[in-house]
Amino acid sequence: MLVGGVVSGVVALASETTQSKEPGEPARPAWTTSRVVGSPDPPPPYKIVRAFPNLKFKKPLLMARCPGSERLFVGEEAGVLYSFADAPDATADLFYDLRSEIKTFHLLPGAKQVESVYGLAFHPDFEKNRQCFVCYTLRNPKGGRNFADGSRVSRSA
Repeated sequence: MLVGGVVSGVVALASETTQSKEPGEPARPAWTTSRVVGSPDPPPPYKIVRAFPNLKFKKPLLMARCPGSERLFVGEEAGVLYSFADAPDATADLFYDLRSEIKTFHLLPGAKQVESVYGLAFHPDFEKNRQCFVCYTLRNPKGGRNFADGSRVSRSA
């Protein structure tokens, strides 16, 4: 891959040096005796396939694996979390809907609803205590983004 960069650098240098930089300065001849040959290696033959063809999400922002299970979790920006088996024929089950489950908006003046969910983490001892943590932001009632003190982390009960 370095060879292609060297060749293009040499060609660019040669084209710059054939022109005079200052009036009255003699032009430099182009370098035409290079023996560098070849090009960068072609990209490997990758093929893109849908891992879960039955699943479609609206603006997914997170994906996490549940410890001790073969389930994956996806969180949509709007605040809905889904769970599904790690299998090609999987279908999504509703895990948690922050929009309807969070009842503490009144504790922050002006807060009314979830703007977006962006993180999900499982407690290190999840298999015993079944606790997880969700990171999300609250919608700014005045419009725009980034509600002051609007980032939250909530723990499941």
